[in-house]
Amino acid sequence: MEEIEVRHKRISIFAIILLVFLGASLWIFFVTIQVLPNPFIPVDVETVILPTPRPTSNVEVPVETQYQNPFDENTQYVNPFSSYQNPFDSIE
Repeated sequence: MEEIEVRHKRISIFAIILLVFLGASLWIFFVTIQVLPNPFIPVDVETVILPTPRPTSNVEVPVETQYQNPFDENTQYVNPFSSYQNPFDSIE
């Protein structure tokens, strides 16, 4: 019984070491063919090429728009517990 348990422990340790080695070798392979970035090389921010958005020529933005309130001012909600007073009310 003890021989079987020792043999299973050796196999499991060997399997873990094999998986770590396989993962490290795959990572090194993908870094060398530049599929993954190398985290040990510092990146120069000035030389990084960032994607720039393409300008569209069919964009029309109205320069001036005016909001018109579709609701009646007399029926709009006023908070009765508010202590705020509009300073421009005294101008009228």
